This record gives sequence, C-alpha cells and structure tokens, in this order.
Amino acid sequence: MTIRSQIFWLCLWIGVPSLGAKSLLLDFGPTVVATSNATLSLAHSLGAVPNGETNWNTVQADTNILVYSDGSLATGVSIDLGRSAAGVSTINFNDNGFISSGLAGQITTEIYGGTSPMRDGIYGGSGGSNAFALGARIDGLATGTYTVYFAGRNTSTQNATPERFFGTNAPVAVQFAFSTNANSWADEANSAPPITSGFVLGDNCNYLVVTLGAGNSLYLASVGNGVYGTDTLELRGFMNVVEIVPGLPATNSVSPLAGPPSVSIGQNRLTMTYRRAKAATNFSFAVGVSSNLVTWNSGAAFVDESVSADDGTNETRVAQDKATIDSKPVGFLRLKVNRKIQGAKVVCFGDSITLGYGVPATQTWVNQLTARFNLDTVNAGVSGNTSSQGLARIQNDVLAIRPDFVIINFGMNDHVMTALDTPTVSKTTFRTNLMTTIDRVRTNNAIPILVTVNYIIEGDASQYYYNRHPANYYANVGGAQAWLDSYIQIVRDVAAQKSVDLVDVRAGCNSHDRYDFLRSLTNAANDDDGVHPYLTGSNVYQQLIGDYLAAHY
Repeated sequence: MTIRSQIFWLCLWIGVPSLGAKSLLLDFGPTVVATSNATLSLAHSLGAVPNGETNWNTVQADTNILVYSDGSLATGVSIDLGRSAAGVSTINFNDNGFISSGLAGQITTEIYGGTSPMRDGIYGGSGGSNAFALGARIDGLATGTYTVYFAGRNTSTQNATPERFFGTNAPVAVQFAFSTNANSWADEANSAPPITSGFVLGDNCNYLVVTLGAGNSLYLASVGNGVYGTDTLELRGFMNVVEIVPGLPATNSVSPLAGPPSVSIGQNRLTMTYRRAKAATNFSFAVGVSSNLVTWNSGAAFVDESVSADDGTNETRVAQDKATIDSKPVGFLRLKVNRKIQGAKVVCFGDSITLGYGVPATQTWVNQLTARFNLDTVNAGVSGNTSSQGLARIQNDVLAIRPDFVIINFGMNDHVMTALDTPTVSKTTFRTNLMTTIDRVRTNNAIPILVTVNYIIEGDASQYYYNRHPANYYANVGGAQAWLDSYIQIVRDVAAQKSVDLVDVRAGCNSHDRYDFLRSLTNAANDDDGVHPYLTGSNVYQQLIGDYLAAHY
C-alpha cells in the first residue's frame, strides 16, 4: 500500500527475504476457493501476490501438505493450529477445540461472496462471550522478512466484532504466550455495517511484518478485541485468511518512516516509538489515542511527544498516552501518516459542477486549487453524472490514476425528479453509492474528501430550475431546494458515519447572493441556469475546499 494516508498499528523489525522464498495462501474453513474468486484477498488487491498466483490451501486442521501460491509444493512447511483456554493469553497447540465453519450467515456479498477466502474460517470455540484465542504456528518457512496479510471476522453476524492479531518469531514450541508488550500486533475494527466493497486496512483486514531467523517458526494469534477494549459482542479469535508473502508490505512510494513503529508500556503509560525521515517534509504525522477504536484523539492535550534521538537523517520520536494504566493496556495508540496536499496527486470526481461548466478554464475551482497547491490534478467531472454513473467509472477515471486525494462532489443530478416523487437516484441508493465510493477510494489508499453541492435558484415555470424541472414533481417534498437539501444532509451523515473529511459548500454559500453565486440573468453569465456556480461561486468552492485542505493537510 502507498504511504499517502496510512495508519500503523504494529511493530516489527525489517529484514531481507531469502532467495527463493514464496507466498503461502491459507484459506481457513471448509469452503474450497474457486478460481473465479481466488483473487478476492488483500495481498492480491495490493499486487503483493500476482493475480496469476491463485493456489490456496484449505485449512481446517494441522497439516504438512501445502502448496505455494504458484502451485509448487511447499516441501517441509507445515501448519499447527491451537487455541487458548477462556481468557488466557497462551495458545496451546495441543488444544484442537477450535471450530471450522462455513460461517457466512449474514455477510455474503462482494469480497465475501461466492467461495471467497474471506467468507468462512475457523474460530476459538462456541459461545461468543468466551475469550478463546485462536493460534497458528507455521514451521519450515525460509529465513527472511515476511508480510502477513490477514482477515478474521465472524461473518455470521453484521455486528461490529473487532479482532486483534499477534505475530512473532520463535523456535518450535507447544505454546505461544502472546501479549501487546512482547509481540507485534495489529487490529481489525470489523465495523458495522460491514465493508464488503473492498479491502480497508484496519477495518476488514490488516497486516503484520515478521522476520524469521534460522530455525524460527512463524506464530500467529487472534482474539476478539473485547478482551482488550470495550466491545463485548465477540471475544473469540477468528481466522478467515492469512497470506504469508516474502518481503515488506506492497508499496507505491517511499515510506516517510525509517521502519515500523513499536508499542510498549513505559512509566505506566502506553508508549509508541517511531523513526521518521527528516526529509519527509511532504508528510504529516499524528499519534492518536483511543479507548474504543472508534473515537480517536491526538495533540498535546492527549499525547506527550518528544524527540529522543536525531542522527541527521532520521529522528526518533517517543509518544505517550497521557492517561496512566494500572496493569494491561485498556486503550490503543496509532500513528497516522498523511500525504500533505502541497504537490499531491488529486482527482476531482463529480459532475458538471466539478467539470466547471460555464466558467473560464483558469477560473474553475479545480484549476484554482491546482494553482494554489501546485497539484497534479485530474478533473474527473462529467456533465450530467449521478453518483451511480460515477461509481460505474471509478476504476478507470479515479483509481487507476493512483491519486493521493479524491475530492467527491455528487448529488446535484441524483436528486432530480423525473416524475412526481420519482428521483433520478433514490436517497437510499445515493447513500450506498457514497459509502461504496469511499470504501473503494480508501482501498486504493487514497484520502476521500466529501464536498456538498451548492444551493439552486428555483424560479418558476418560465425561468431557472423549474423551467427545466416541473415544480409539481416536488409538490410532496417541500420543493426542489428542500429536496436537494435532503441529499446534501446524506452527504453530511455519511461523512460522519465513515469518519471522512467534509467540506460543506452548501453551508458556506449561504452568506452569498444566489444570483451572484450561480449563473443567472443578473450577472455576466446572463442566463437562467440557477444551478451551476459562476465566477463568485467557483471562487467560493476553491476558497472553502482550499482552506480546509490547508488547515488539515
């Protein structure tokens, strides 16, 4: 993944994989992955495993009959499964009380669809309130550094069921005692409603980096995050997918960090140590604290941070949660690294308002933003597009460009009534489209930014909006402006629900005269458009979006 916007939840050291090391794809549970679903995995989506390598191992019990992703035999490699006793942080590989299940009682679509490796799995044991951790020990891998991409979720429920995975290297042993102090770990929020449209790091998937020395086995453990946090819906460990890939995580840019961060406990406080490149001036760094993996706080009021070393190239920084703890951690730390906006690659994704209809090219809000921040910009606005049409072209027009940021501005065409009480795109579908667009953008490791559309001039049957869209179509919804505002509210609601940046142009344009803001008969545009921003409107868009970007990125 690219380090345009990345959240780090883990700590491990970096090494070099042995020559000839290969990827091992482990699909837990009884369902055999069909060829048509074989690339529905995080490692494939990131390009860490080529799409031509689709040989999965169906794992339900201990086995030494395994193949690598390219189909060759994994001679000498074996996997031993085990679980913990309830509430005990030690995996016993002689305890085979775990359960292999088809699961998928509630989550069965998109990346969880068909025979996807994400769909079913194994788990610690019956009874969601029982804290049975699940473990795996993989023996016989070549020495070197591996990225372990993983997913674990109870797909028989749509509830939020966070999981925490641990990883380490050690000689072969019957037990694996795991902890946030001694091992690397990474979390999955497994949010509700579940994200099914793509892979979102920290939500429905994540990764660890483990270096194996001579004679080392790879140890993994999974446990419901309720053991460490406030969630109590699922305490058991789940493993659906584990992909063991030689080398460091897939990346499209040089990391601003000089190695992964580490987490420990110091002075009775949860502590993160990380080294950042001093030359990485186009990135921002923020350590956040949380008690529930949902609400995050950062800044001096919540985190003490200082420089502990500086070698001229990298500086080592130590950040501590200001809250003290008496025993084991009850909270969480994360390091969020964002690509700064200056000089970034940005796609502006929307309709004719994004395209800049009727505004001189140098004065469109997109081109003004480009000049203000020296951006590498692609204007992906298409006149007349709805959010549904945008979603249909997102792969080619947005994701294939590999942007750092995607500014999303839909709604003006979605709300339009084609008959009485018949919108072009329903509010339910509009909401779903926005959420899917956000998921797709995040899966592509870009930062989504939602922008609300502007107001309109309703007019009458002879001019402005109602000249093109009959007023009687809006008789049951309070008029066209009120109806449009209900779509704008959906944008605000989705931004809050998905924790997405929001620029509220609709709120920001209230202080401006509509007949000046929009193309109208009373300004230089001299037409009864009443929908598209003209010079003032375009300037306001740029100012509101640009000021937000300058303040946050």
